[in-house]
Amino acid sequence: NLKFELGVIIGDNLGIHNITGFVESFSSNHPCRVCNIRKEELRKQCYADDNLLRTVEQYNIDVSKGDVSNSGIKEKCVWHDVIGFNVLDQVGVDIMHDILEGG
Repeated sequence: NLKFELGVIIGDNLGIHNITGFVESFSSNHPCRVCNIRKEELRKQCYADDNLLRTVEQYNIDVSKGDVSNSGIKEKCVWHDVIGFNVLDQVGVDIMHDILEGG
């Protein structure tokens, strides 16, 4: 009987999106797994807007609706089967693409 606790998932953006159920196209309507900003706004957004951050409640609603183009979520994160794991809190950012390259 194997027991473990999953602390955080790290990787590049495409890989993380792939294994956590988010869209794998960064030109999609909602390309960000951290917030729910539309791609048109993302290109001109200059500040963080806490109102756009994804919440567990909204994530669950988006998963149940199954509307990828309006949520950026393809499917429920398989890692949620690990007790205590939450994709919105325990997935790292890709420092190379998000910060160093300015993506």
